[in-house]
Amino acid sequence: MEVAKVLNVPIEDVFDAITLSFKQDYYANTDIELADSEIVEGLTYIKKFGRHNQNSIRLTVKEFERPTRYCVVYGSNQGKQEVQYQLRAITDKQTEVTYIQVYEPAGFFHKANAWIMDKIFASSVKKKIEAQLTGLESFAKTTSQQINTRK
Repeated sequence: MEVAKVLNVPIEDVFDAITLSFKQDYYANTDIELADSEIVEGLTYIKKFGRHNQNSIRLTVKEFERPTRYCVVYGSNQGKQEVQYQLRAITDKQTEVTYIQVYEPAGFFHKANAWIMDKIFASSVKKKIEAQLTGLESFAKTTSQQINTRK
């Protein structure tokens, strides 16, 4: 699934928001604070989720190229999901964000289920991603304002 949207935020602010979100998630799952320079290809951690954190997936950084590319891979016994953000500055205050999500199911039944679910829920997934990008825009604006007031 690929969705592109123009955000009314500078490219650096969008990438800063993505970076901050990643660092917060990393800290929540490892109790380790990361510097931006430590976010490199191959960085891996176990992300816990579910009502009582009973589920887990392995998250690995595939690409981290400031300010244009961020890509992570989520892996579990059910397959792999790659999530990528490609950023392109349109102006000094606008950024085109292309969100790409690729799922590689493990095994025949997971593949069949993924194919069926993709056909049924493709439009609702696209709407959810568009809403997520709108949320990223708001988060980037808020984060940028907080950083600028500290300077």
